[in-house]
Amino acid sequence: MLSVDPGLTGTGVVYWRIGYPRASTVIHPKGDDLIDRAFSISMQIATFYYISIGKFPAGRTCMVIEYPEYQEGLRGQVSSQTGSIIKLAFLIGILVGASSSGWEPFLVAVRDWKGQLPKQVITNRMIKYYGQQCKLIGIKTHAWDALGLGHWAMQQEWMR
Repeated sequence: MLSVDPGLTGTGVVYWRIGYPRASTVIHPKGDDLIDRAFSISMQIATFYYISIGKFPAGRTCMVIEYPEYQEGLRGQVSSQTGSIIKLAFLIGILVGASSSGWEPFLVAVRDWKGQLPKQVITNRMIKYYGQQCKLIGIKTHAWDALGLGHWAMQQEWMR
């Protein structure tokens, strides 16, 4: 499984095998416009996945992607005014479109897996749960939420 916390400036990705995180990365898009940046993220995820498993996958791999939702309040207004949520939805569309490369996409709303918990709370929980493995796979910045999302997904009935 891949768990993905998409972002326009940094996308966190964690590769899971047999219910345990095995590798992580933070992808920084290349390109000037939204299309180039989105395709850059998609290609870098595919490269990371290939390197993580050392071969092309024989079957399909689940890719759990955090899906944004409009938020009330100041943060939601800023996101709406800058178009960030629309750009993020576009990026997610590109990732889902890449599913023909062997990924089976699952979209998970932020409220479903994380609610309104701050990133630091997620980070602390993941350190408590996975301990030294976090250091071994180099979890940092955006990948903490990808780890939390993957951890949540592993607990769901649809993943079994």
